[in-house]
Amino acid sequence: MAHADRIKETATTTGTGAITLAGAVTGYKTFASRLTVGDRVAYCIEGQTPGEWEIGIGTLSGATTLARTYVSASSNADALVNFSAGTKNVFVTATASQLRDGLVDPTDAGFDIILVAGQSNICGRDDLDALVDVADPRVMQFGGWSSGGASRYRKIFSGNDPLYHREG
Repeated sequence: MAHADRIKETATTTGTGAITLAGAVTGYKTFASRLTVGDRVAYCIEGQTPGEWEIGIGTLSGATTLARTYVSASSNADALVNFSAGTKNVFVTATASQLRDGLVDPTDAGFDIILVAGQSNICGRDDLDALVDVADPRVMQFGGWSSGGASRYRKIFSGNDPLYHREG
């Protein structure tokens, strides 16, 4: 999920559909100036009509379009708000659940992190078994050393068998 500071735009969209962003509020940036189309982002929409508000996770589906895909809290019993006519402020935020859970997107499958350290047999020093040792795009590796692997130092990259490891 993408995060950016000082993003706030106005909108006049009505209903429960995607929000058409109409430009930055003075002193703020637009969504498209700091995010990429396709990014998921925590948002807040506050209507200038008293009592209309929504907090959730959406997708920047176009340079000026925010698709509302998950509502975490709202003035409509935590469901999509059917916004009435008038100007609204739309901004990037962190939801309470994200702050509690470490900025986790509840619609994301997430990761399991497994530390494998201290054993020579973790480095793939045995022959490959074609039935067991198959590539899996879900397996990633962190390059935690710089000698011999400078292009992978402090980066996450696709894990292969044998795993890329430091020699010596």
